[in-house]
Amino acid sequence: MVAGLDDVADAELYALDQFIMRGGRVLFLLNAVTVPSDGIAGSVASGNIYDYVSRYGAEVLPELVVDFVNESAAFRSGPIAMSVPYPFWPKAVSPNVSREHPVVSELNAIAFPWTSPIERSRSVPESVRFEVLARSSGSSWTVPATTRLDPQTRPEPPPEQAQEINAGRAPGHALIVALTGRFRSAFEGKPVLVPASGGAARSTYPSGRLDESSPTQMIVIGNARMFANEHFAQAPSSPILFLNAVDWLTLGRHLNDVRSKAVDDRPLGEVSEAGKLAARTLGTVAVPLAVVVFGLLRAWSTRRRGRPHEAEAS
Repeated sequence: MVAGLDDVADAELYALDQFIMRGGRVLFLLNAVTVPSDGIAGSVASGNIYDYVSRYGAEVLPELVVDFVNESAAFRSGPIAMSVPYPFWPKAVSPNVSREHPVVSELNAIAFPWTSPIERSRSVPESVRFEVLARSSGSSWTVPATTRLDPQTRPEPPPEQAQEINAGRAPGHALIVALTGRFRSAFEGKPVLVPASGGAARSTYPSGRLDESSPTQMIVIGNARMFANEHFAQAPSSPILFLNAVDWLTLGRHLNDVRSKAVDDRPLGEVSEAGKLAARTLGTVAVPLAVVVFGLLRAWSTRRRGRPHEAEAS
């Protein structure tokens, strides 16, 4: 498991690469955008791990996903604590969560605090299958890493995509991907920098290195912070997702289905603008109309019951 690292020594990356070439399986949790503790604005995370992972087939972009389908986040403004819908915390819900892959098939909703999109690398070989396990909704887009993250500011989609996004027809962005197959070494044809005396590094081409892996698999998530303790209360599916991923990478799917049933988050599905308008109209008109109809029927019924008495009196 590689979690939250940006820059890794070449020798360690080479050891990890050769582990993968021998059929080892890896879970990559990467924060391509750094979010400071004050949460005012992010920055691009610098380091070699992102280029390294892209050589296996998954490129974690240094951007943030913004989604109108999102989780609420708790913030404090002076003495006042508030919980507000926060577009920078996308929430993947059905049908944007795979019903086929055992890691996520029993999860109904997954929250991603400050997450980055993932794309298939151009250099990925045909022997590698790129499978999206969860993606953002059709009402999502991406913004630069340096965007202000103020919870009281509502971000707006880019004008050229606004109509499609507001209608929920955007393609969404991959947030979790699984890679399966035979991978090419990230160090193929490249030297490895190793420490040398005097603090300088020297280039070497280790003997016996492998350039193609045995059939294996890995998972890449553009987010490591979602598995931090402080996010578990608002994202109960995160620890289940983590354990499911470890199970799939080590044991297969044996315990995934049983464990996932403990998560009881049942979010509503996405609703189109036409559906929202119909619901608002129905809620505004239907109840008063029902009262009027009931009153008319009651009056009609009362008048009808009184007619026989009027006839007898006459």
